[in-house]
Amino acid sequence: MADDEPALLAAIGEYLGCCGWEVHAVRSAQEATRLLLTEDYAAVITDLRFSGPESTEGLTVVKAARSRLAKIPVVVLTGHGTDEAEASARRLGADLFVPKPVSLWELANLVRGWGAT
Repeated sequence: MADDEPALLAAIGEYLGCCGWEVHAVRSAQEATRLLLTEDYAAVITDLRFSGPESTEGLTVVKAARSRLAKIPVVVLTGHGTDEAEASARRLGADLFVPKPVSLWELANLVRGWGAT
């Protein structure tokens, strides 16, 4: 899970952790990309924008996930989504583009559906 909002990272990490999943939470696209190049994951959840309303650093996370772990589910969360950003994320291989705020229960059900335990 990659997001620059500490409260959201903590909430999602704690909730998914209580559901039985191991969650690696990072606050930057750079750290997420580094981990994706060295670690194996069952799914990726990333924010789209890390440094401002026009940024799209999350797309680098999607690209890194697809370059090494081609078959894992990739979700892009955003509070500032546009049709263009969603199209870019999907072109790079994002499976879902989910608007914030997201229900933790809904997110857990998505992960559960992927079989990521």
